[in-house]
Amino acid sequence: MEPDGGADQGAGVDHARRTLTEETMRLRRWMLGAGVAGAIAAPAFACDPEEMNAHLTAVCEAALAEPAALLDALRGHATETERAAITRGLAAAREACAHGDPLIGAREAARLARLAGRLEARAGVAAPIWPAQEAAR
Repeated sequence: MEPDGGADQGAGVDHARRTLTEETMRLRRWMLGAGVAGAIAAPAFACDPEEMNAHLTAVCEAALAEPAALLDALRGHATETERAAITRGLAAAREACAHGDPLIGAREAARLARLAGRLEARAGVAAPIWPAQEAAR
């Protein structure tokens, strides 16, 4: 071991790198969220609020449509706990899209899509994600 604690400093540098990477990722997510919020908010000044709400609801429902269809087909491969989570998640996402916060609905749709991917992988029934592009190869 070096007298200046070289081994300890190496561990400290690794920890600092991991912390910096985590902070960078958090900052990137925040910046992406701020950019999306700005992109949504900027046209909102020129648009009718009712039309904006209707559009955001439509976007939210479209984000939920694919995971909902997949999960309906995969329910037989899910455990009882997963089936309950699917039911709760779909209900919460649909409620948020229709009457609450479309951001919450879209976030729940992403979580449900991840669950669908896990169920597909575990069951070995994963279909191609982009069939048109794969057929063109």
